[in-house]
Amino acid sequence: MSHITKFKPEFFRMMLVIGLAVLPLIPVNHWVMAQNSSSTFSMVRTIYTNEYGVDQAKGLAFSSAANTFLVLDGTANIALITTGEGDAGSRNLLEAQADPLNTAYDSKTNSLFVFSRKESALLKTPADSTALPSVAARSTKYDLRALNIKDAQGVTFDSSDGRLFILGLHKMTALYPRLILPPPESTTLLL
Repeated sequence: MSHITKFKPEFFRMMLVIGLAVLPLIPVNHWVMAQNSSSTFSMVRTIYTNEYGVDQAKGLAFSSAANTFLVLDGTANIALITTGEGDAGSRNLLEAQADPLNTAYDSKTNSLFVFSRKESALLKTPADSTALPSVAARSTKYDLRALNIKDAQGVTFDSSDGRLFILGLHKMTALYPRLILPPPESTTLLL
């Protein structure tokens, strides 16, 4: 029995060394991963907004009808950039866009929307015949305090049905289906 007791520790050491050498060769990533791997990300194009008169871009929207990016800097001025990076000029709206991070262009209503976190209001600026925000039109303000939206970090519209999505900091996504904006003289918001 003394021969077997000498063999046991050597056997276990040898198995430990073999196990450590073989372990990295076993493909465990398929066993461990609960989701598929992420898609690759690549940068297609970079637009330097200072070439278009905007030193610090604070908001971005896209008008698909005009095929133009709207770059907001937090003032009433909006720089217009075509998808081919052409300078399409600028628009100076009647009212400053105080919260340009929460900006979206809705192709259904052909309007620029800005959600103001401070006032919890949605500002709608209609477009002119070129599908760009009208410089002569006054924005319509819709009070959204009843929705209790906190820390909005982005706004977009579903192009297929016009639903409004508001991305909040503490909620993954706030979805308000069937947002029906009343006429400007009304102050009621229908959901």
